[in-house]
Amino acid sequence: MRPLQLRRHESVVASTVREATSEHGLTNVFNPSIATVSGTTHITFRASSVGGHGPFDAYLLSIGPRRSELISLSAHFGEEGIETVADPKLCVLDGDVHVTFNTGYSRDRNALYLARVTPDRGVPVRCCTTSQSRVEKNWGFFHDPEHPDEVGVLYSIDPTETLRCTRAAVRRAEEAADHQVSFSRTGTMPSVVPTRPRLSIASQPVVFGRSMRLLTHERHYLRGRRLYLVRAAELSMDPPHAARVSGVRLFHSARSLLGTRIKHNVNLWSCTYASGLDFDGEVATIAYGINDTDFSIASLEWSRLW
Repeated sequence: MRPLQLRRHESVVASTVREATSEHGLTNVFNPSIATVSGTTHITFRASSVGGHGPFDAYLLSIGPRRSELISLSAHFGEEGIETVADPKLCVLDGDVHVTFNTGYSRDRNALYLARVTPDRGVPVRCCTTSQSRVEKNWGFFHDPEHPDEVGVLYSIDPTETLRCTRAAVRRAEEAADHQVSFSRTGTMPSVVPTRPRLSIASQPVVFGRSMRLLTHERHYLRGRRLYLVRAAELSMDPPHAARVSGVRLFHSARSLLGTRIKHNVNLWSCTYASGLDFDGEVATIAYGINDTDFSIASLEWSRLW
């Protein structure tokens, strides 16, 4: 195993986010996601605040050339009747920024949503498919230029499974009474990732030519608790989605691997939670949470992750 400590590559964007969140009285900022379009950097994250909707609320920070804006996604989507906004992640579909999130743990069945952020904020559309799990999360949305009328989803990386629906269906769902759209399964293929332990989707995928780049989580167990490391991956856009996975394991720091005294999740030993991935050419920006109590944003060449 080749280790790489992300704390040594912290981006100046991390300081900007810390200043903005501190000015608004937010604490325990963690699990950021990031997307830059047309000169504006958008960042979602979870944090605690006085008078918030719950222990942790979801937020969207947009940093533009002239002004910045911070909104509570929990309050915004709460107006649509959604009580919990968990795991907000940003993706870019045909040039427009979207946020996907879920409603967290549920003893019955949770819900997963996709909502437009730019050029204007759209209503959240509930995304469904057949044979759903009790808790749906970590759908990786993408836009394939060779199928411009579709919205694709990387549903699982191990085994590899994708979903799709038409963009027209998503637009109709925005206007429909139930704001719901159904994604069809395009087939499950044997694992294209010859690794153990199994990998799960971490960041939203980013399309490069005929491949998708993303960050994945590798889950280990220590004294019965989970420990998450991060590995970069690339998948072909075309079936059977040939893939390669980096042998480099990413984490914030050696100290972070020990976990924290305060644990919001009693089943967690420690985690570097890679919730965001963005690119400026071949330079990758990795936004990640640290043990559900902190965050950072690193910037380095994609080739350094291999």
